[in-house]
Amino acid sequence: MTIFKFLFLSVIVFYVEVCFSIELEGGHLRPDAAYVTSQDAYEEKLRYVFKEAYEGGSILQVMVKPSFGTEYVIGVWRVEEVCEVFFLRASFKVSMLERYERVSASGGAERLGEIHIFPQDMPKSYRDISLEENTREIDCNDVARIVGVWREELLGVRHSVKESINLDGAAYTYSMFLAGRGVVSGSSVNPRHGSRMDSLAKLVNALMEYSLGRQNLEDVDRALLNYERP
Repeated sequence: MTIFKFLFLSVIVFYVEVCFSIELEGGHLRPDAAYVTSQDAYEEKLRYVFKEAYEGGSILQVMVKPSFGTEYVIGVWRVEEVCEVFFLRASFKVSMLERYERVSASGGAERLGEIHIFPQDMPKSYRDISLEENTREIDCNDVARIVGVWREELLGVRHSVKESINLDGAAYTYSMFLAGRGVVSGSSVNPRHGSRMDSLAKLVNALMEYSLGRQNLEDVDRALLNYERP
């Protein structure tokens, strides 16, 4: 399979998943209960593959679904008395495997002819998808500021009045347990450059780079300050 075919398929898969997503103009998150109530097969596979990110000690998380590359989750969890930033990345693109299963189950030779464009090393099941895990300790006092950001955005979730089609970029689903409310989630698709949601996405990227050891806490603080500016 050529790289061109793989990239082309990635764009098509992403289009199917998010092309009718609400564009938030960068101002706020929109409601997204996918990780709580959705029966969508793709979302259920994501929940299985990334279950570690949503279990007991997890404080907050964001699922990122890029148009190119595999899905990943960034967040913070507590291990006993230690807080850690974690980065979990799937070994294979879950949306591509879901697409393969839909094509295979559709019946008809004309649809099955599409299967040759899928990678030869594709897992047989989503249960075979492994996770690349990176963690790095962070002071729990610093986590309080990040928790405050998640809380503010999730409590401010609302529907947008403007819709548009999105063909590439990334979709972000933020979630956290809030006392009295349970697990609350909200999403953003292709945040506009310079917007509030763009600042939030840059904070997510800073946390990822921190977990990988490529940035320091000062870089996370800088991203927090950029988000907190009016």
